Amino acid sequence: MRQYKDATVEMWAVGVGAMASQQCEVCLGDHGEIEVTYQGASDGIVSYEGMEHDEGHYLLESTSPDGRASLHRFSGGLILEGYWEAGGERGMWRITLVQTADRVFGKETGDSSDNDDVRRVADLPDDDDEVEDDWASKPRRYKFPLRNDWDVFLRLPDDLTRREGKRLAAFIKSLAHYDH
Repeated sequence: MRQYKDATVEMWAVGVGAMASQQCEVCLGDHGEIEVTYQGASDGIVSYEGMEHDEGHYLLESTSPDGRASLHRFSGGLILEGYWEAGGERGMWRITLVQTADRVFGKETGDSSDNDDVRRVADLPDDDDEVEDDWASKPRRYKFPLRNDWDVFLRLPDDLTRREGKRLAAFIKSLAHYDH
């Protein structure tokens, strides 16, 4: 099962127009199951559940409010789009999946002894003075395989917050648009 706890849903209602985008949670099961959960305007928590009927095509239903919906996405895509109707209203919705989680994934490397070829920021001189590197007191390092021949090493604090994780994810995402 893949969980997207920080997904965003944007909704448009006929006769109302665009509604405020908000956070939602999307769970995609290993056998085609899907569940979308978000905070409804006056209905409390709204949950749509359904199944994949063809690759990337989902039909969903909600019991509170009584509703039905469809969602579609390209294979491996992070955007789901579709139609919904509930409580006498109808419209379109778009869900953007965000690949973040509560835990940091990747292989913890421990100390830097196995990565002597990697220069850490703490190893670089600062204003011509050598920076002390008390590695034992530093946060853990994580090794993330980026490509088959390239690994990324991250040093993250044990108490990394979700907000800090989102900021870090946004920064890394912005690198894809960086013009060399």
